[in-house]
Amino acid sequence: MVLRAMALFLSAKLSDALAQLTAVLQLDPDNRRANTLRSRVRDVKRLKEEGKSLFSAGLWDVAILKWNDALQVRSVFYHLL
Repeated sequence: MVLRAMALFLSAKLSDALAQLTAVLQLDPDNRRANTLRSRVRDVKRLKEEGKSLFSAGLWDVAILKWNDALQVRSVFYHLL
């Protein structure tokens, strides 16, 4: 189940990945990999949404920085594999 969540995360299906991780953590609340991945997914999702809001407000430069941060958080994830 964690592997499926990783695949969903890497294919940018963040809500599906979070749902999968919630299911994993209900069965095994101490699953360290699932907790770490959930934290990363939440961070990427938050940064993506902040970038979208900033873009809509016309603050394109700041939006790009948020999206860049989201990509960096996502790329750090590869070291966890």
